[in-house]
Amino acid sequence: PSFAEDVFASVTATAYYPEGNETWTADIMQNYGGTITWVPYEPDLVDSGTWGENLTWKLYENGTLIFSGEGEMQDSEDVEDYPWYSQYREDITTVILEEGITSIGRFAFANTYINKIVTPSSLKKIGEAAFFMSCLAEANLAEGLERIENNAFMLMTCLKEITIPSTVTYMGTGQFAGTVLESLTFKGDAPEFGPPDGNVDIFSSV
Repeated sequence: PSFAEDVFASVTATAYYPEGNETWTADIMQNYGGTITWVPYEPDLVDSGTWGENLTWKLYENGTLIFSGEGEMQDSEDVEDYPWYSQYREDITTVILEEGITSIGRFAFANTYINKIVTPSSLKKIGEAAFFMSCLAEANLAEGLERIENNAFMLMTCLKEITIPSTVTYMGTGQFAGTVLESLTFKGDAPEFGPPDGNVDIFSSV
């Protein structure tokens, strides 16, 4: 684009331009008579933010939610505390955790419309009820995962098959209770199974 020399005369503002678009050069991004701060944005980015002290999340128009950072995802006692839940739970279709993230928080994607999860080899733990009552249909769990806490996949209505990595050593109770699961494949040694919780066991009603 080209701008008149004083198009922003006496204006103090932030101007956003599409990141990666090579037409926005330093020669173009001047003050033009005002005080203009030029900031790149991702064209298909819907929202973004941080969770805890170490993770960043970005939601894109195609429904993909991407997490980056290092370490554990902070737990929450209420799914509504997660910033991507209240406004976007029906929009999220795919969750991608980038390398470096070591856990999925308690209730992190419970009662969402998530369809697919892709995990990194750095992931060690899936928190309690992480996908409880979600629409998850495809779970790509990478080798390196060690623990799947209680009720992680409980009451899901779409997941029909899942493969448990050989590195998993513990699976809590209620994992697949009330699901439509048809096929479960273990790639390694038998893990330790958590004790039943009242009338709920790992395969209750399956």
